Amino acid sequence: MDKVLIVYSTTDGQTKKICEKIIKTGKKKQCIDMLSIDYASDLSIGEYRKIIIGASIRYGKHNPLVYEFIKSNKAELEKKSTAFFTVNVVARKKEKNQPDTNPYMKKFLELSGWRPDKL
Repeated sequence: MDKVLIVYSTTDGQTKKICEKIIKTGKKKQCIDMLSIDYASDLSIGEYRKIIIGASIRYGKHNPLVYEFIKSNKAELEKKSTAFFTVNVVARKKEKNQPDTNPYMKKFLELSGWRPDKL
């Protein structure tokens, strides 16, 4: 059975709702754990095969805890199947709703130094 971890950072609850929707649409043969970034600092991610991180934007920035989590777990994340998504109002614009055109996604990738498999 695949173990999946979803870590999220949310301000107004939208990112958490997206994560809950991901769980509902997940495969039946997966064990999916979901955890707020606020409680993820001491988490051991070794047992998970797939990891999804979702983070919202607040005042133009992702939560610093997201970067700390990635920095602390980068070596392990690079061994796993990973995905990252960002929730921001700029993505409502057609010309800025793709990973390569969204300024917050581009900035996240630059600052984190991490390249998830899926964006």
